[in-house]
Amino acid sequence: MVHLLTIDKSETKYHIYKSSFENEFYLFILVELKSAYIKIHETNFLCSEDILSLRNENINGIILYGKIPLWLNASLAILFSEKFNNCFIATYDPRKDGAIVVKGSNNRLCSQVINNIQIPEINELKNENNKKSTQQKQSKTIALIGPPNSGKSVFLFAINEKIKELNLQIYSNDYFLIRACPDGEGNWFYETDKIVNVKLRKKHEFNDDFVVNIVDAITQTKKNKKIILVDCGGKIDKKNQMILNECTDAIIISSKKEAVDEWKGAAKLCNLNIIAIIYSITEYKSQIISDVNGLLELELGYLDRSDKQKVINYIPNELIEHIIN
Repeated sequence: MVHLLTIDKSETKYHIYKSSFENEFYLFILVELKSAYIKIHETNFLCSEDILSLRNENINGIILYGKIPLWLNASLAILFSEKFNNCFIATYDPRKDGAIVVKGSNNRLCSQVINNIQIPEINELKNENNKKSTQQKQSKTIALIGPPNSGKSVFLFAINEKIKELNLQIYSNDYFLIRACPDGEGNWFYETDKIVNVKLRKKHEFNDDFVVNIVDAITQTKKNKKIILVDCGGKIDKKNQMILNECTDAIIISSKKEAVDEWKGAAKLCNLNIIAIIYSITEYKSQIISDVNGLLELELGYLDRSDKQKVINYIPNELIEHIIN
C-alpha cells in the first residue's frame, strides 16, 4: 500500500493510499474525524487539483473507510463517482468485515461485498497512523435490553453522541453501534427532519433471517471493534436470546421498576455482566442511585425525541466510563 497524499481540513483529514487486490488497483481513502460535528462544505476539496490529478493513476475503484456520518459517506461516494466515473465506489462496513460496493463498474456489481481487502491492509493503516489495533483484544459487546416504550432508541442515540463528544478517538476507532431490532430507526432517524425520516423509515420483520444476519454482524464487528453496543428488542424470547448469547455485558433500561428483575434473569441466563440499570422516568433528570462493584444504577429522563440535545446533556459521564472501560 503506497501513500499518495493527505488532505487536512478543519474538521476532517483524508489519507489517500493506492493498493491492489485480484489484479485490480484501487484508492483507499481513510477519513479521520477531527471534530465531533462537521459541515457539508468540507467536501469541497474534491475539486482540488491534488484530487483530480489522481485520475491519472491506473485505478479500478475507490474504497472509503472511516467512522463518518451517513450524509458525508453518501456525499463522498457521489462526488468521487462523478470525478472517477469509470471506477467502482465502495464503503467499508465492520458488520460485513469488508467493503460494500455502492456504485458499480464493469466488473463490480452494486451491493457486492469485497472481503479480500479487509484486515491486513486496515491494520497496516492503523499502525502507520499510530492508532490502537484492537483486533487482538476481547471485544466488549454490550446488549441494551429492557421492556418496550422505555426510550431505548433515544437513549442509544444520546450515548452515541456523548461518546463522540467525550472521546472522539474511541468513537472513531474502537466503538460501533448495531441496531438489532427491526424498527428501521438508526442514528440517521434522529438526525433528520421528522417529516422526512418517517417517509424513509422502513420496518422489517423480526424473523429468523433477521436474527441470523444480526448474529453474523456482531461476529464480524468483533474482529475490528473493541466496544460494541447492541440495541435489542423489547421481548424476552428465543430470537433475542440468540443475539444476547453473542454479547458479554448488558445495560438494562426500564420505565417499569417491576420489570427489571425479569430482565436481570434474561441477562444472567446468557451469562451477561450487568454494568448498568437505568430507570427511565418522565422528567428531565439524571441521578445516580448507586455505583458499587461495577454496577451503576441511576434514574434518567426524559428519553423523548422532542429535545435530543437535552437528553445528551443529561447522560452522566460515569455511565460512559462504565461503557468504554
